[in-house]
Amino acid sequence: MFSLKLLTITTALSLGIIALPKLAVEAADAAVIDEPSDFAMVVDGDAEPIVSANPVFAFKTQSAGALMNDDLTASIDTITNPDLTVTDYTGSGSGWLLSASLSTLTTTAEGGQPISGTLHLAWLPIDKQHDFGNPLTPGPLTDDSQQRIFSLDTGSTVPFWDTRAKGTTIKATGQGVNQITFDPDATTFSLNQTDRVLPEEYTAGITWTLSATPA
Repeated sequence: MFSLKLLTITTALSLGIIALPKLAVEAADAAVIDEPSDFAMVVDGDAEPIVSANPVFAFKTQSAGALMNDDLTASIDTITNPDLTVTDYTGSGSGWLLSASLSTLTTTAEGGQPISGTLHLAWLPIDKQHDFGNPLTPGPLTDDSQQRIFSLDTGSTVPFWDTRAKGTTIKATGQGVNQITFDPDATTFSLNQTDRVLPEEYTAGITWTLSATPA
C-alpha cells in the first residue's frame, strides 16, 4: 500500500500588548504583499506488484481400476482459500504478467507412477476495486460470459493473467486490487489413463509467478 508523507510545520506565535501614546499620523497607502506559500507532499508506492494465492484444491476420490483402463475427469470436493489476488500499488501503470506452472500428480508410496492430465480452473467474475482503463480477463471466455475457464497441462508453464499493454491498441491495466475466486462447481481435473496407479493420495502443486517486465 502507499503512504502519504506530510511535512507538518508548527509556528509559535506570541503577542504582547503595551500602551502607546497617541500619535498624529498621516494616512498612507497600504502595502500589498503577494507571496505564495509552497506545499509539498510525497506519495510512496510499492516497489513491485504482489500476488497472494494459497488455494488448496481437494478432488473427489477416484477408482484405481477405472484410471488404469481409461481417462477420468475428477471434480472438486472442496476448495480452501479460493481467492487469488494481485495487488499493484506501484503507480507505474505498466501492468504485469501472472504465469502458472502445474506439476504432475505424485504419491510418496513406492511403485506408483505420476499421473498426468489437464487442470481446468474455473472462477467467478473478477472483483476489480481499482484500475486504469478496462480490465483484461485472465484466460479465455467460455460461452457463458459470467464464467471463466483456464486449462493448464501438467508439466507446463503458461501465461495466466496478462495486464500489460499490447501494441498501441490495448493499454496496460491492473493497478489496485485485482481478485478472482475459484469456483468449486466448475473446476475439474482431466486425468490421463495410467497403468500403475496405487490406492494412495496423490498431490500436485501450482506455482504462480508474477512479473512486471514489459510485453
